[in-house]
Amino acid sequence: MILQSLVLNNFRNYQSVTVQFASGINHIFGKNGQGKTNLLESIFCLGLAKSFRSNIDSDLIKKSTAEYQILGEFISDINVKHKIGIAASRNKKEISVDRKKLQRYSELIGMIPVVLFNPEDHKITAGSPAERRRWLDIILSQSDHQYLKNLQVFKRILKQKNVLLESISKKETKRDQLFYWNNIFADSAAKIIKRRIEILQHINENISDYYKVISSSGSSVQVNYGSTTGLDELDNDTLETFINSVVDREIAQKTSIYGPHRDDVVFLLNDKEVRRYASRGEHKSVLLALKIIEFNYLNQKTNVRPILLLDDIYSELDEDRQRQLITHMCQLGQTFITTTNQPQIPTSENDKAFLISNGNILEYNFT
Repeated sequence: MILQSLVLNNFRNYQSVTVQFASGINHIFGKNGQGKTNLLESIFCLGLAKSFRSNIDSDLIKKSTAEYQILGEFISDINVKHKIGIAASRNKKEISVDRKKLQRYSELIGMIPVVLFNPEDHKITAGSPAERRRWLDIILSQSDHQYLKNLQVFKRILKQKNVLLESISKKETKRDQLFYWNNIFADSAAKIIKRRIEILQHINENISDYYKVISSSGSSVQVNYGSTTGLDELDNDTLETFINSVVDREIAQKTSIYGPHRDDVVFLLNDKEVRRYASRGEHKSVLLALKIIEFNYLNQKTNVRPILLLDDIYSELDEDRQRQLITHMCQLGQTFITTTNQPQIPTSENDKAFLISNGNILEYNFT
């Protein structure tokens, strides 16, 4: 999928801009604080119906204005055009595709697959389990609508079960009701876990090869699913039996302490945990390999080439990794990359460069 043009009205620091993009690499450069990341954020919104920086839509509205608007015009690999629009005020949000209003925001997810790589992604390999779960959920939600539905159902069940645990702990509700909720909780949890394990198996088949090319080393990388239950079998019956066995513990803590909402992903480099033992450079190489796999996976599962958003990553990569990144980008498709440095030469005739200055976007001629 190619983003041909973008219109922003009152989005972050952009008052009213229209820009035509290249089908290859779009170099977005300028000083810090001028709006480079804001531009990538608007494109991300067109793919996932939300920002990667804030869960509050009003944060995206330009100061002293009432509503922001994003309009993107896309063309598919088979030359089918689509228009996606988002308009949000402080208490209302509407998303339209080809001028038809969507009933649910989730209908947009997966239509325009997006892969984001930014400095915050170091949390995937170095941060908390919640960061790794979020990363997996974004990939799976874009590539599998059923997973997204299952995840939404699971979150509702989890919320209701936690309310019940709180009530039981206060002696307001009989504990027998919990076994009914554990049954549907386990069934829903097993669906989430199954798909997460499947994608990790796919990653394991590819990550060492990419890592070796990126890092120019012979090291091997492995990715494991870390279940809070410690169980080898994670089907719904086994999960239900286990969760029923820890009822007293969950009542005491007044919350669900086992399940996919607490699970983790463990990255190993030469059998040592990346989070604890890897160097800064090794973390970056693992992340870069993961992002390339993420792109290829979404492309394969959706039959739509994702849009690649690279935010200020040159500052995070040495020259060798920058070259590896550029080499792979040229093969992937439309890419948006932000940097403070002025680009010197285009990578191909399908590239463009844009100078961002105080919320203005100016096309720049390569010298």
